[in-house]
Amino acid sequence: LLHSLEGGLVAASVGRRVTFLKGPEEPEPQDTFELHHRGHNSDPRHCWALQQLAFSSSGSCIMTCEGRISPALEDFDPASAFGCLVKWWRRDAAGEYILDSISNNPHHADVTVGISNPAEEAVFFTASR
Repeated sequence: LLHSLEGGLVAASVGRRVTFLKGPEEPEPQDTFELHHRGHNSDPRHCWALQQLAFSSSGSCIMTCEGRISPALEDFDPASAFGCLVKWWRRDAAGEYILDSISNNPHHADVTVGISNPAEEAVFFTASR
């Protein structure tokens, strides 16, 4: 998944990693941003997976949507086993992305849309099915 950013930067997202590229003419990685990962589970359905990634127009803010199936709830109540995290990240003075805030379970299904508001730098919209 490629995202075009201000100043010719391009961001590529794969798995739990976002890589910033210098631009289409120079596709060497400039910086890599790893989403925090807590816990380890060998079943991919039980690991947090990136569902959506949206950048603000200048790239100073990122919104990520991550989802997973809870192993314990899956055994006892499969209908409520899905979990979702929406995270907002911002660049600090050193240019590093830091976690700003988290919303737990704002959706009860896979997030299918994540977009930024071009008029407001830190405002994003999400939707699920």
